[in-house]
Amino acid sequence: MPLIALGLGALPGYWLGWTGRGGWGLALLAALAGAMIWTLAAARAAQGWDVLGHTIVLWLMLTPALLGLCLGAALGLYRRRRRGQKAGHD
Repeated sequence: MPLIALGLGALPGYWLGWTGRGGWGLALLAALAGAMIWTLAAARAAQGWDVLGHTIVLWLMLTPALLGLCLGAALGLYRRRRRGQKAGHD
């Protein structure tokens, strides 16, 4: 599951970095970070075995997706700069 989440985060991150759409990448990053904060708050409010479910979602799904998004965007931006393309606003 973490590898799937990593890939699902890396693909849009790469595309957004390669096409120079950093604003959308930041919006997706903020959405994932918000989901992580909400899951952490829900885990702290839960009791018993419910905490385990929230923790699994946080560490095995959302964290790899966030990492994949950042790595994909960095790779896409690197490849874009290497080809000599400029950002859309330049």
